[in-house]
Amino acid sequence: MSNLIGQYLGSKERFQVVSGGSEVTIQFQSNPDDSSFILSQGFLIHYREVEPNDTCSSLPQIEFGWISSSHSSPVRGSVLTYQCQPGYDISGSDIITCQWDLSWSSAPPTCVKGERINRII
Repeated sequence: MSNLIGQYLGSKERFQVVSGGSEVTIQFQSNPDDSSFILSQGFLIHYREVEPNDTCSSLPQIEFGWISSSHSSPVRGSVLTYQCQPGYDISGSDIITCQWDLSWSSAPPTCVKGERINRII
């Protein structure tokens, strides 16, 4: 009951169909008036079933800091919070989210040595 993905006519390049569900219906229709139909050997489908992926890629630990996560693995919607050791300041976003398209909302930040202002009193 899903939408039509596309119509492919003639000898076009291969295309890929990816389904997030457990069922896919592919309908073939030949035109017997087409001269290529007489020479046709039929239809051929190659398929493979893969395990569903619902995690973002792992991000490296940051030098001079640590990461806290809202989940035990980086699944959709999980939030990473970055913090730096004392004496270091965070450069970049300190909160990153695993988005619904399985990409991170931004690159990981870095911890940079804080600048101390020395005053003579």
